[in-house]
Amino acid sequence: MRNVLIVLLLTVFISNMSFAENVTVEKLIKSVKQNIDSIHDLKSTLEITRIVNGRELKQNKEVIYKKPNKFKMVSLSSTGVSLLEIASDGAGVYNKSKLLYYDEEIRKQKYDKVKDYPIFRNIYNIGYDYIFEKVLKENNQNIINEGSFIYKIEVNTNKSGEINEIWIDYEKGLIVKYKICHFEELTFELKEYKKFDKVYFPIKTISGNKTKSYNVIKEAIWKNIKINEGINENNLKINKQK
Repeated sequence: MRNVLIVLLLTVFISNMSFAENVTVEKLIKSVKQNIDSIHDLKSTLEITRIVNGRELKQNKEVIYKKPNKFKMVSLSSTGVSLLEIASDGAGVYNKSKLLYYDEEIRKQKYDKVKDYPIFRNIYNIGYDYIFEKVLKENNQNIINEGSFIYKIEVNTNKSGEINEIWIDYEKGLIVKYKICHFEELTFELKEYKKFDKVYFPIKTISGNKTKSYNVIKEAIWKNIKINEGINENNLKINKQK
């Protein structure tokens, strides 16, 4: 019985070693991309609390998304008044804000990069291109298994010894933490997630943005989440009030 137990333990140990050796940066990032790509449509409310240099600011946002790049996001005041509406029809990005422009005009934005992986940007507080592209192009990478399916990617930026760090749950395809020096210090930590069908979705996160002149801490909580239940395309449009 003792010999059988030893053989089983050795088998598990060797299997885990082999699994760890096969994990690459490409596979880790692919797992995150596959999880995000499993979201075909989404509807949710997003409660955001920002602490800017010690001052607390609250914001609510309604989010509607349809794969690959159609979305509508409405920023609301504490009383439910629309402050800013941003929407993408897949070709361009448009906005409407009576608070900023004092009219009901719908304007096309010159900068339309936000239409690329909009849900990724809203969840992780960083552009998809950094995680999906720039990290892959770096040569000085190191992977550390921190237990179970959690892996840390270390990227040496060759800038005064700066090392960017990204922790990924390989099994769930989630970024669980990062610390990135990208003009400023960007941080992120996953606090809570929930599974919807085949999608693992972060429902509570803490992120930070720090420079010499300011320090922003952002808590984001997703509520009333509906994933892959179908979206009426009319709900993705910005409408003028009659």
